[in-house]
Amino acid sequence: MNENNYFAEYQNQYDEINASWTKFWNNKKILFLELIAKSEIPKRNRTIFFDDKNRIEFDKKSKLLITNLRNKTENWRNETKKLKSTIEFKCRNCNQVNNVKIKSTGPGNKRTYGGDNLNTCTSREFLLKPEYGRKLVQGRQYFWRNLFSFNQDCKKCNKNIFSEKGSDIQLIFGNEKNFKNGDKCAIYLFDEKDSWHQYCGVWMTMFEWYSYELKGNTEVNGYDFFIDYQENYRNK
Repeated sequence: MNENNYFAEYQNQYDEINASWTKFWNNKKILFLELIAKSEIPKRNRTIFFDDKNRIEFDKKSKLLITNLRNKTENWRNETKKLKSTIEFKCRNCNQVNNVKIKSTGPGNKRTYGGDNLNTCTSREFLLKPEYGRKLVQGRQYFWRNLFSFNQDCKKCNKNIFSEKGSDIQLIFGNEKNFKNGDKCAIYLFDEKDSWHQYCGVWMTMFEWYSYELKGNTEVNGYDFFIDYQENYRNK
């Protein structure tokens, strides 16, 4: 069977799951923007005298701000446990129905934080500008990812679900090869290390761009969005 025809049978499942995740992201993005708009973004007061004191005070306020935002986004991440992230694929060898996790990679983020940067401006013309790695490419969303692969053995026949009889093909793909809008995937698996890292990367990028856009501030580093990730996942 032609690969595109095979995946067309499951397009509606993917679209429904992706739509629920997209709704989640869009709702939280609005709340996140409101939080930043209401927050005091600290500014570093650089003076000859009391510079150390000013730096300590700036670091203290910055850490408190990011901690509050990080706690909020981690609570939102826990909400994603309720969102579906599997498609019911029928094995091409024995027709057994299997729940298969949606694998994706990305998303847009600042420079190299969180994964490949696919959604934000990183061209040379932006290299020395504050918006480098933060401002969205026209028509993109910060949280969009690329579908990457479906590769799983059937729970009944133990053969690769996506290989036709007598074939050892394992599907690995990107962008829109097999699903329409495969480069606009909003799904982040809760229990995956890379997914958490990239989830943090989205919020870091949003914070650093929104704080610049709303407050004209570029000094607060959002890297502390990764603290929980570093403590719980980095060394696993």
